Amino acid sequence: MSTKNSVPDWLLSLFDDLNETYFDGKLERPFIGIQPGSMPTKNAWYAYVPYLESRNGPFAAISITEEVLAKGRDYTSDTLLHEMIHHAVATLYKEDHASHSKRFCEIANNIGARIGCLRIVPGSVAAERWPQSVRLPSR
Repeated sequence: MSTKNSVPDWLLSLFDDLNETYFDGKLERPFIGIQPGSMPTKNAWYAYVPYLESRNGPFAAISITEEVLAKGRDYTSDTLLHEMIHHAVATLYKEDHASHSKRFCEIANNIGARIGCLRIVPGSVAAERWPQSVRLPSR
């Protein structure tokens, strides 16, 4: 890593692994960044700007807080997977990614069935905090 807020290689590899496992490799890797410190109500955020071009097409970014990274790989993996669902909603389905919509919940519930999570419904607090909010204790 070259600077304090550089993205660790393992986080980029984690995106690629999750993409292959849960999205059949269909997601283009967005810009992935580290948000210094923490945010009061979020572990991470996703941005998609279709009219702002990057080298791979429309600009997309996932930012994860340093606080999330400090909680370990499993917690970081869950947080990244949540943001990847927003990315899938925006780029694969061309739908509004900003909410925890029916499409978001459909994707999360399909993945959740594979990783041991209870089902979520659109607009719920459980959807906002998926998968940590509904993961069964076996993990």
